[in-house]
Amino acid sequence: MSSANYIGRVGALAVALGIGVGLVSTPWVAAAKPDKPSDATNQSADASAAKAPKPAKAPKDVQVSKNGVVVKGADAPTARAETPVGSTHTKARATGTGATATVASGDNSSATAKGTNAQATAAGGTKNDAKANGDNSIANAGSAGTTNSNNKAIVTGNDSTAEAGYDGTGNNNNKAFVTGNNSAAVAGSHGNNNNNNTATVGANTTTGAPGDSSAAVAGSYGDGNNNNAATANGGNAVAFAGSGIPGLSTGNNNSGNTATATNSGGGTNPTTAIAGFGGNNNTNNSASATGENSVAAAGSVGNDNGGNTATANGANTAADAGIGGNDNDNNKANATNTGTGASGSQARAGSVGDNNDNNTATATNSGTDGVVASGAGVTGSNNSGNTASGSNTGNGATTGVVAGVGGSGNTGNTASATNSGAGSNTGAIAGSYGDSNTDNSATATNNVDGANTGAKAGSNSSGNDGYVVSATNGQTNTQP
Repeated sequence: MSSANYIGRVGALAVALGIGVGLVSTPWVAAAKPDKPSDATNQSADASAAKAPKPAKAPKDVQVSKNGVVVKGADAPTARAETPVGSTHTKARATGTGATATVASGDNSSATAKGTNAQATAAGGTKNDAKANGDNSIANAGSAGTTNSNNKAIVTGNDSTAEAGYDGTGNNNNKAFVTGNNSAAVAGSHGNNNNNNTATVGANTTTGAPGDSSAAVAGSYGDGNNNNAATANGGNAVAFAGSGIPGLSTGNNNSGNTATATNSGGGTNPTTAIAGFGGNNNTNNSASATGENSVAAAGSVGNDNGGNTATANGANTAADAGIGGNDNDNNKANATNTGTGASGSQARAGSVGDNNDNNTATATNSGTDGVVASGAGVTGSNNSGNTASGSNTGNGATTGVVAGVGGSGNTGNTASATNSGAGSNTGAIAGSYGDSNTDNSATATNNVDGANTGAKAGSNSSGNDGYVVSATNGQTNTQP
């Protein structure tokens, strides 16, 4: 019963009993101040003026699961988090429309997905960590049904992907980091027994380093690839280390490979560095490419290529070391191009052929429209210790260097060409086109504008050795 009704009924009863008449005639009652509005009146007014209740808030699209139990956001509209029932120290957190965070297996593992349709999956052994931060980003660490442990995949940026030790078995301590939109980093993925691989796309939102459309892959698609590291920094920059290429071939047992590609973040053509990919048992290969249209490959496509190094620096520059052949060891190819326009440099060492050892090719270009190419022990088999160097500092100049090319069994061949001056052509060839040519040396030097210089040693025949040929300033010298 309300207070107002109760008081009203008491007042009516008092009047009926004559109590009210006596109170009115009492002096102190008549002189009393009028009563303030009763609480009943206020409560009645408040009740009439009460606001309508606010509608219930929609549940946040956040879900958290720990040790197989959803502890938060059971009513989340679309976000989904899942951990194995009975697991220990596992946590999955999904935030955003369509976000999915899953710990498929393994204790002490975590998965965090933040962003629209972001996906994070941690699986395999223990202590795997997957973090995806950004719309449509994917982070995979470990592999379901295997014993991959201590894998970490971290993604920051929309439409990016990071995989560490995924879809393979026995991949340990792999790390893949992505910061930047449309970037991908893969470490020890799709293969077996890949250990300690690190793939990093170097974009950094705090430093402003570009990372869009970049990819870094280390020890992927093959088996037993160890200690591979691939780093890509910049748009359209790609780095592979000890990896097989989908649709081409797979590489096995590649270890210690390092591939680094750096790009300014612009341009449509990528900067690519590849080390020991596509072949088997390629070890200690290193490939580094800097600038647009630069390609570096070391110990690639072939088998048992070890210790190869390829470096390309500048636009329109390519360097190859021990590619296409088998058992190519300790090959080095360096190409540097600082020119513009149609200028470009290319260096190849111990490529295409088999069993090419200790080959070194160096090409340097400075100047517009200059073309420099250098090759050592290319196309033939059993070419070892070949050295080819090319240098260009003049505009419009063409310099070509070849050593032990086209034949088999060519060893110790050296070809060196130097060009200085606009419109000049310089070439040096040693022990080419024939078989079993050894210790041939060809040197061509040009420092005069408009001059053509060429040198050949032991060319177009077999069994020639020990020839030394030099030509300079418009001369042509051919032996034998």
